[in-house]
Amino acid sequence: LRYPPRVTADLGFGALLPLLRARRVADVDRALDAWAEPVNVVQAADTEGGLLHRVAGRVPVRPAANGLRPVPAWEPGQEWTGWHTPPRAGLTEGVAVMANQRGPSTPLGVEFAAPHRAERITALLAGRERWSASDMPTIHTDTHLASATPLLHHLATLTTETTGTTETTETTETTPTTATSPTTATTATTATSPTIATPLTPKAAALRDRLLAWDRRMDADSADAAAYAAVRSAVVRRLAAHPALAPAAVAPAYPEVLQPWLALVPRVAYAL
Repeated sequence: LRYPPRVTADLGFGALLPLLRARRVADVDRALDAWAEPVNVVQAADTEGGLLHRVAGRVPVRPAANGLRPVPAWEPGQEWTGWHTPPRAGLTEGVAVMANQRGPSTPLGVEFAAPHRAERITALLAGRERWSASDMPTIHTDTHLASATPLLHHLATLTTETTGTTETTETTETTPTTATSPTTATTATTATSPTIATPLTPKAAALRDRLLAWDRRMDADSADAAAYAAVRSAVVRRLAAHPALAPAAVAPAYPEVLQPWLALVPRVAYAL
């Protein structure tokens, strides 16, 4: 395969010593200009207020199809036409957050994590003006699952067998702006089409109400978190089994080790 180090005969090792000797963000930034492979998103900060959030590495300018899969490089129209300038994040608030979401590397990639985690970290950081290294476990161990919101909002619109009509269910989500000072945001969702889903049995309605009251924290000892995970897994399996997705259910013609990334069920789970 054709890739930058083979073309330039440069593995980017010239960046290593300058990185080890860097004292400030500007030093890191200059050193990363020599980085080649792998292409990474890098963040750095220093005690003088310097902040860096950029892509490091050499990425060729090439046809769009080559950004998705290998292409026959010997055919006309598949050639590289230069190098991308490494993108940088536009930092305006003195805060840089990266949780594999779309960011400065967006023009160079096609698959990123959903924004929920990055948005959660941003909200937590906004809760106070000063942070220390000893405060960081508060961020790293936060278990709030913001990505549960869309599925729970759908659950809130479901009807029950006893009434046969759509109920308005109030869902309350605790969204801390700091690690210790929660604020409560309440959202009411009313369905407008009672014929969309089969009415819930009393037992299912009780589970629905339990999940809507859940604090959305995936703590290891949380029975409600386990119940949500079970419901989400069931929804994923039902969606993957829908006839409309039958063509995508054919097993990919690739080694089994790649199945978690290519098979239908994990892809649906990733999207949800």
